[in-house]
Amino acid sequence: MLKKLIEYKVIALLSVLILPACYLVGISYYWGHNDVYSVSSDAFPIAVSDAYLQAYVFFTISLAEVMSSIINGIKDNVLLIILYSILLVIGITVLLKLAARPSFKIPEKAQSILDKVKLIDKELKNAIRAVSLMYMGVAGVIYTFSVLFLIALGLMIIPFKKGQESALKVRDAYIEKLCFFEKEKHWSNCKVLKAKDGKQLVKGVLISQSPTHVAFFTKNGSQVFKIPEGAKIISEFKMGGNMKPQIE
Repeated sequence: MLKKLIEYKVIALLSVLILPACYLVGISYYWGHNDVYSVSSDAFPIAVSDAYLQAYVFFTISLAEVMSSIINGIKDNVLLIILYSILLVIGITVLLKLAARPSFKIPEKAQSILDKVKLIDKELKNAIRAVSLMYMGVAGVIYTFSVLFLIALGLMIIPFKKGQESALKVRDAYIEKLCFFEKEKHWSNCKVLKAKDGKQLVKGVLISQSPTHVAFFTKNGSQVFKIPEGAKIISEFKMGGNMKPQIE
């Protein structure tokens, strides 16, 4: 019973720490995305669930990049990694054999230093210990707040920059090719705002949307439009050479 209670407390504590951090990551990633298009994120607020979705996108992209870097690094340095691994194994083996010898002793110089340390006066030791504890306490508080501040800053800056990078790729691809279908993909990079009667109102890269307004990036740059009553945002879907509109 006590074990389960401790487990629940640990889970609750982790939730209190992790969930706000993920929200901060998601909202920062979203801000970075909108910043590239010069669209105010305040004009297009997102729900908490959408912020967690943005955090998931950030973590997925980051993990993919890390794995790609690791794989490429291994490919480029296979011989070096094998050499280091062999040297590491040899070094560990030698150290284990030396430690297993009965005659293995601490070097005389090191032993002499240890003997001198033992002769230090007790009162001096206590004074040094007290000053050290005081210093460590003050330094620990400053260090803790500094680390928390840097973590919070990192949780904002890194996703913000990653959101900018992701949006820049999409924006630059549109500037170069306008609306297109990437190879082996069925969804177009563009979306269409269509009126109730089927008339196309705007077509381009969807930036953000709210229940009443939508932001697109078109040949004329970033633009915000009011969504007319009954209008739908359409995605172009290609299957077997045929292009079909899909309502979102």
